[in-house]
Amino acid sequence: MIILSNKLPRLLSKISGMYITGVTIFGFIIIRPECAGDSQLINHESIHVAQYKETLFLGFFLIYGWDFFAGIFSGKSWSQAYESTRFEIEAYDNDGIYDYLETRKRFAWLRL
Repeated sequence: MIILSNKLPRLLSKISGMYITGVTIFGFIIIRPECAGDSQLINHESIHVAQYKETLFLGFFLIYGWDFFAGIFSGKSWSQAYESTRFEIEAYDNDGIYDYLETRKRFAWLRL
């Protein structure tokens, strides 16, 4: 399900100092209304939905948090820590491949 809203992306942008266009929370894709036609963004967030499902939602937060804070504690910036999480690596590497979810192997993020 895609929700068009500026609220959460704007809040996350303020917290992170990055310009956030979309986010997936508990399997719901929330994107800025002006990005509604961005197929690559929607594909990126849809990859996160698949990751959520295979980690039973809670696991996604635990693994993502582990990766992110490991990056922060190793001296990476917020954006570097975000980009180095295994979930973001998989999503960014494949968000331009529009049939990726049809061919994606389960737990693909473990193979990174």
